[in-house]
Amino acid sequence: MTLLTARLELIDATAETVSLELRNVERFATALGVPSRATWPPPLNDEGAQRWYLEMLQRPGSIDSGLWYLIRRAPTRDLVGVAGFKGRPVHGSCEIGYSVLPPFQRNGYATEASHWSRRNDFH
Repeated sequence: MTLLTARLELIDATAETVSLELRNVERFATALGVPSRATWPPPLNDEGAQRWYLEMLQRPGSIDSGLWYLIRRAPTRDLVGVAGFKGRPVHGSCEIGYSVLPPFQRNGYATEASHWSRRNDFH
């Protein structure tokens, strides 16, 4: 699934994309249609976090669309980070997290992704 915000394309992570992310960053980037980055993954999306998310995706009854790859659409299409939530929302709230590559930090990308989900009651 792909969602659009004002500046971003949000692509939901799947077991396939997370597996590629762990095994081969170049193939992972190709699958997302972005340039490969030697600096991937961003700081808080390390191998441990990726493995945790992959295991969660592979569990029966796992949540869908809990992790999103953040792709900046302009001036060039570029993978800037990830954002997501941990578990299903309860009473309209959930724990969110994000990690943005250092060159793209402090541009409001994680805020934009989280505001989009709140405005659209996405869960």
